[in-house]
Amino acid sequence: MSQKVLFLYGTETNTAERAANHLVKQLKFSLKDVTIEGPLAGNKMTDFEEIKKYDAVLIATSSYGDGDAPSCYDKFFEQLHREVKNATSSGSKPLSGLQHAVLGFGSTSYETFMNCPRITDKLFGELGSRRMQQRIEIDEIGEETEEELIDKFEVGISKCLNSLKQNKGKKEACTWDKPDGEILDKFYIIEEGGGEKKGGPGMVGVLAILAVFAGIYFMKMKKEAEGEE
Repeated sequence: MSQKVLFLYGTETNTAERAANHLVKQLKFSLKDVTIEGPLAGNKMTDFEEIKKYDAVLIATSSYGDGDAPSCYDKFFEQLHREVKNATSSGSKPLSGLQHAVLGFGSTSYETFMNCPRITDKLFGELGSRRMQQRIEIDEIGEETEEELIDKFEVGISKCLNSLKQNKGKKEACTWDKPDGEILDKFYIIEEGGGEKKGGPGMVGVLAILAVFAGIYFMKMKKEAEGEE
């Protein structure tokens, strides 16, 4: 029986989408007994009951803004957080039996480098999905080129997809924090009661608030100093 694989992407500049299209084309050509659906923008697959019907999920995504999800992936990202919240409350592993791998895009010139790909990888694992291989992180100003790293992802994933049945239920290839686990938590995007997007200050907002208070303090000290003269 053919193994069913879903390929999702998140992008603002179409880089991850182009890579996903390339990978799907290559994988369909090289693999037997594997059916690949996609690539689809993450927001087109927010029903996790549908995701459970697949044997594996491949994800190529970047981050946007303050380490948030791209606009074509943000609803999926929010739902992923809700699924983890619900699973934590119930003690369940709804994606047990699924396998996944993540390809991340970004630049180390940003403080929140790889935030969305890393969180995605982490939360899939928390839902019970088995990590097939270590996350590949593409740094647009890194030493290895985008093409080299996409090829590396393809070679590794081809081997994983050829062994989906044999590896089902085995220990994950590595923990989510490989090659790096630094993230800016995004659980504020869902409300405790369930559901709507919740505004949160994020790192940039916090820095702006601190700058305002610093300015107020400086003006107060200046006035006090002038009054003493």
